[in-house]
Amino acid sequence: MDKVVQDSRDNLRDILIQRDQDRKEKIKNLKEEKQLSEPNQTQIFNDSFENQHQNILEKIKLVEEGKIKQECLLNYFNDINKDIQALNRHLSTSTKFLNNFSVRRGLKTVEEVENKIKNLEAELFPRKKFGFKAQKAKTVNTSNKDKVKESIDVVDAVVKKVISFSTVSCGFSNEIDKTLKLDSEEITKKDIELTGLENCTVLLFGNPITVHISNVSRCKILCGPVSTSVFVENCKDSDLVVACQQLRIHSTLDSNFYIHVTSKAIIEDSSGVQFAPYNLDYIGIKEHFSISGLDWRVNKWCEIDDFNWLTFNVPSPNWKEIPEESRIQKWL
Repeated sequence: MDKVVQDSRDNLRDILIQRDQDRKEKIKNLKEEKQLSEPNQTQIFNDSFENQHQNILEKIKLVEEGKIKQECLLNYFNDINKDIQALNRHLSTSTKFLNNFSVRRGLKTVEEVENKIKNLEAELFPRKKFGFKAQKAKTVNTSNKDKVKESIDVVDAVVKKVISFSTVSCGFSNEIDKTLKLDSEEITKKDIELTGLENCTVLLFGNPITVHISNVSRCKILCGPVSTSVFVENCKDSDLVVACQQLRIHSTLDSNFYIHVTSKAIIEDSSGVQFAPYNLDYIGIKEHFSISGLDWRVNKWCEIDDFNWLTFNVPSPNWKEIPEESRIQKWL
């Protein structure tokens, strides 16, 4: 009897061992199938991305070698910038299957060619020294009362001190307690730089190519649709309303982002950041969206990649959605 029981137990153990082996083999096969499919997709991206990248570098090389006529340079640079936008779009639409390393490498490549073309533009079209636009007081014969009124109007007017970073860039720097505004004709198809701002309201009503924001605190930044990327660094206690292909946030604390993005936003070395859908409205915004090339129907505002949080299936503690009842509904 004991032998029968022992044989039965042995048989059961063998069955369980075999089932476990079958299960492990099945998992292994599934992983191999996944590895066979994913690298192919990634490899296709790598090949096409590198081809686009090399094409841009070859065009830049022609400029560096002086093979493009002076009168053709502006249009040539415009074509290169379009190629860079296409490269950025290709990366943005591929982040759903790329790992973090591949995304980082792609972002670095895009930044390198963006910087390369900006430096080349600055070299061939020497930029002016940093300066500010300011409305000159009109010298007309008026009564003292009118002069006082004109003075008050100048003081109360929206500040428009614009830094000329280069022939294709503009923005604001080192301002405190100001309302700063740029309209469509000033920013469309240009790069915007915002840096060193404190307790300012910034209004950007147009279609920039890129926006770079750094070292801002207690600010409210309202921006129309951006054709490619928005880069935010060292931002604190601020509200930002932006629409773009790609949003990158670094070293940012306790700030709210109302966003429209066609690829996942990326945060790194940041905490206390909150997100809600883009809800800015102003006269001309529909036209600016059309010019920007952004797809209004695609908004991944709540799909955030935290490069400092690698635990799968557990939400990052560094960001969260803004509750609907706490969202700002009207900005202007």
